Amino acid sequence: MKTIHVKHFLLLLSVGLILPLISCSSDSNSGADQINDSKNSYSITIEGDKNYSNSWNMDAEDGAIISTHNKNLEGDENISLIIADDPKNFSLSGAMMINAQTKQPLALGNLQVSEGAHSTFVITIGTKNYMSNSGSSTLSNLVIKPFTQYTGFASYTMALDGYFDIMETQDIEQIRITGTVITANQF
Repeated sequence: MKTIHVKHFLLLLSVGLILPLISCSSDSNSGADQINDSKNSYSITIEGDKNYSNSWNMDAEDGAIISTHNKNLEGDENISLIIADDPKNFSLSGAMMINAQTKQPLALGNLQVSEGAHSTFVITIGTKNYMSNSGSSTLSNLVIKPFTQYTGFASYTMALDGYFDIMETQDIEQIRITGTVITANQF
């Protein structure tokens, strides 16, 4: 079995799960800044498998998409994303490290083997886990609502196109996973 850096996922989960529990004021954005005010959705296709998709209002009991924006003291930024769709036994978690000049995510890498800064996703379907190896994610309609100087909420449309590895095997697979995620405006 491959090992995973648990501390990275605990950090992502704590940021992604704790921040939404803290209430924050709701400022009205201009119409140009608002996207998809109350719907979260995802559509992910796994090569050789099938398409997984769902959409729901932000207050749905059977699923959630949580996305937060994080910045450290040096100014490095990342956007964490967690999707939990219990009825479909589907989840996605990860972090997009943001390029300071382009404001786009860095290329996808693997927490276990990639060196340097990169974005990483793990997709879980039932008991099978797919970890990103290479590829890209791109953001459009990005709106960030700061909560503190270093954290906030993020809404956007993300396009994903990457190659993933099945974590339960010793081999490094190159399974193409593509899709779109829309995070609802959380403010």
